[in-house]
This record gives sequence, C-alpha cells and structure tokens, in this order.
Amino acid sequence: MWYFELRLWILSALSIWLFAIAAKRSPRVNRYFAGKVRSWSVAFVAFVAYMIASSIWAPDLTLAGIKTYDLLFVGWSCVLTVAALRLSGVAATIEGFWLAIFGLGLVLALAGLASVVSGNLTKGRVSALGGGPNVFGRNMGLLTLAALYYIIDGRRLAKHPALVVAPIAILLVLQSGSRGAMLALFAAVLVYLRSRGIDRRVLWSIVGVSVLGLAALLTQVGQLAVKIFFRRFIELLLLRGYTSNRVDLFADGISAGIANPLGGLGLAGFAQLDSFGTYPHNMFIEAFAEGGLLGLLLLSAPFLLYLRRWMRGGGPGHPAIVAGLCLLGISSSISGDLFDARGVFLLLLFAVATQLPATVRHHRSPGATSVLPVSRA
Repeated sequence: MWYFELRLWILSALSIWLFAIAAKRSPRVNRYFAGKVRSWSVAFVAFVAYMIASSIWAPDLTLAGIKTYDLLFVGWSCVLTVAALRLSGVAATIEGFWLAIFGLGLVLALAGLASVVSGNLTKGRVSALGGGPNVFGRNMGLLTLAALYYIIDGRRLAKHPALVVAPIAILLVLQSGSRGAMLALFAAVLVYLRSRGIDRRVLWSIVGVSVLGLAALLTQVGQLAVKIFFRRFIELLLLRGYTSNRVDLFADGISAGIANPLGGLGLAGFAQLDSFGTYPHNMFIEAFAEGGLLGLLLLSAPFLLYLRRWMRGGGPGHPAIVAGLCLLGISSSISGDLFDARGVFLLLLFAVATQLPATVRHHRSPGATSVLPVSRA
C-alpha cells in the first residue's frame, strides 16, 4: 500500500517539523540567507512539472502515472530543502543532512554486513533492505563521504567512530559490485580533497583510514570485497569492456530524443521502446528522450547556472557537499532513473547555498569549509 511507504512518512515528518518551526516564529522575523537558492528550486520544480505534463502525450498512461507519483516526491524534496535552508540556516541544515546520511547509512551498512555473513547475496553482490546492489553501492559511497567529513572536519566525538566506519563503507561499495558507484566514489574523494585542501589533518586521516582498511581486507568482508572488485571492475569492465548494455541504452535514449525533439516520447515513454531497459540510466538522456529539447533544457539550466556562478568567483561550495554532488552526479549518469537522481537535485541546492562571493572566500583559510554565514537577510 502506498501509505506504508517510508519515503512518504519521512517527507511528511519533515514537512510537519518545518511547519512547526515556521509557526513558532513571528511572521515579521526574517529568514536565514541561503544564497538565493529558491531560484534553483523553482527551476527544478518547473522541470518536474513539465515532465509530469508530458504524461498527456505519453504512450502508456498507467506507467506515466506511476512515474508521476515518483516525481512528485522529487519536487516535494526540493521544496523542503529550500524551506530547511531558510528556516534553520545553511550550516545547521548541512550538519543535519550529514548526520542523517551517517545514521541511515550505518543501518544499511549493518544490513549489508548481515547479508554477507548469512550468504544472502543478489547474484553474488551485496544489497540491503530491498534495494538493488547499485543503490546500495551509491548509499555506501555517501556513507563514506559522511565518515570522511566527520574524520577531517567534524567534531572530535564523531571522529573515532567515523574512522572505523569509513573503511567498512568503502569495502561495502566494492561488495555491491556497482562499477558506477566505485568510479563515482573515487572521483568524489578526489574532489573532496581538492576542494578542501590537503593539510596535516587530512594526511593523518588518510593514513588512519588506510591502516584500518588494510586490516579489514583480512576479514571475510574484505576478502569478498576484493573478489567482487576483481570480477566486476577489473575483469568485466577493464578487460572485457562489458558495460551492462549502457552504451546501447544511451544510444536508444538519444535516438528517441532526436526523433521526437519537441516533446519527447512523453513520461515513461522509453519503457515502450525495444531497448535493453525501461529507462536510459542517465538522467539527462532520460529528460531528452521523454521530454524533448525543452525537458533537457529545463534540467540542464540549474547546473549551468551553478557553473556560471562558480566561474564568476563564487567557488564550488562546501567541499563535502560538492563531493557528494560529484558522486551522485556520476552515479545518475550511469545508473538509475529520474527518481533515483533526486539526491543530485538536493545536493546542488546545498552547493548553491554554500557558494560564497569571491571577496569573502579569499579571506577564508585554505582548509575551511565554504559555508555561508548564518546571518539573517
């Protein structure tokens, strides 16, 4: 039943919480400044609204209705994100985000470890709580970033637990067998270190995680991770060039968009093609295939505006957030549909909210995180 879905209850609880915060404050009290992030939220909601409207010319109204239901959660999440940034402040919202990622990620990690011990694997790959291996790998990648954030820049009390969690999360990414998650995590860690800057604390953190990671390789979990990594990444991807038909899926999506440039196939129209899957596994190609040029433009515009703001001196934003955006952006360009890409939208909103004017950013220390001040506007 739809009313038992966890996502519905989580977003409902967050909505009630934000309503309570807003009601407690006087209407005359100004909200926190969030870097004009509402403009980006409006752009994402406009994209979601257009894709839902494309159901009018969709070939299968039932499939379009199911996908419409999923997209409503994407728009809802974007609105709640902006509300949280404006009501609670950027710094507090981001701290809450990483705390949630760390806590929920630990639950998934424990479930994944339990499946390893019990031998309950999905085609030799680790997953948890009904999600597929690719989703599990993406979530463990986020848990890794949350742990690294706590190790390098977090409070002292969180550093030691995170130091243990980080290598385990990395091994679970390998155990998921998701090559997209592996590539995305590698790129995200590089982006985090490059954005934040490398100092003595970072070097010691890398040494600590590496030592614990090498020790973990001697366990059953570590041995399975190495085995899955060599089979999925080295043998299948690098030696055989096997991409699980991703190239064909991308080509089918692009061809569908070119053949229907004005409005695309309509929502969930890709599922009606004679292809290897029900979606192209790339959110931009999916927007082009099912929404045409307008769908692609509406989806691309917020990202292009973010890059433009970056190039004009605003910087990329909070290092850990930018790393998370990189991780989910790569994952959503290799696997998953528009609903799976919702994290990309949310992290882009966080990144925009943490961009700083060049005059402010240049006066900050190299290792400081780029979070906007909590002064009210």
